Amino acid sequence: MSDHEEEEELYLEDDGDIFLGDEEDDEGDQNEEILASFLTTDDGDNIATVLETALNGINKSIQIQNQILVKILTQISTVKKNNSNNE
Repeated sequence: MSDHEEEEELYLEDDGDIFLGDEEDDEGDQNEEILASFLTTDDGDNIATVLETALNGINKSIQIQNQILVKILTQISTVKKNNSNNE
């Protein structure tokens, strides 16, 4: 190999990224920042926070629904007991 030819080597970083030679992974970092800016609102909300908020709302709705169902079933059970005692 001559002096002006350099051997390029593959490097594996701790986070699993692979790059050639001594070049930095600035382009990858820039791509991540651009993607993050597209997936994040000005308020800082992203897909994960929106899903978390939605799931918390669904969870609250299910809890309220279950409380209502318990009251309904309790009333039905009470009515059935009263009807069977009257017969």
